[in-house]
Amino acid sequence: MIPVRRLLLALAAATTLGACGGNSLDGSLSEAFDLSFAEVLVRRSEKAVQVTYLRSEGREVVIRMTVAIEGVDVSHAGSINLAQEYAPGHPRAAVSRAVDNEPVRQLPAVVQGDLTLDGPPHPGETVSGSFSVRFGEGGDLGSGRTLTGSFSGTVQGTDG
Repeated sequence: MIPVRRLLLALAAATTLGACGGNSLDGSLSEAFDLSFAEVLVRRSEKAVQVTYLRSEGREVVIRMTVAIEGVDVSHAGSINLAQEYAPGHPRAAVSRAVDNEPVRQLPAVVQGDLTLDGPPHPGETVSGSFSVRFGEGGDLGSGRTLTGSFSGTVQGTDG
């Protein structure tokens, strides 16, 4: 009986560790709405990197984080401060949500957080990363809440 218990514990630990490396979305924002998703898209343009968590065959945007990369070197792995402005009055990061039977929501400004890329987001190549943010006051949802995520995907778009 003890060997079976050890085997089950080992399998549970391996499953938990294996889940750490994939796509995830969590934080106190989950108390305000459902953060479940089916896929993640990573996009890149000359001006931004965008990470989008989707469900319902891509119809619903659970979370979309758009990060302005003006003035940031993304040619290698590194972190981007999401609480900064890329220009006066223009936040570095914007987070939104658009799911069925709800209005499109723009979450409050990011007051603390960062995005870490494990490599350069070149179109056609795989990039992984993670983010952690705390939202400021305001908006109809998300005020003062947190959001964390990890992602990995083939980058769509252009380098600019």
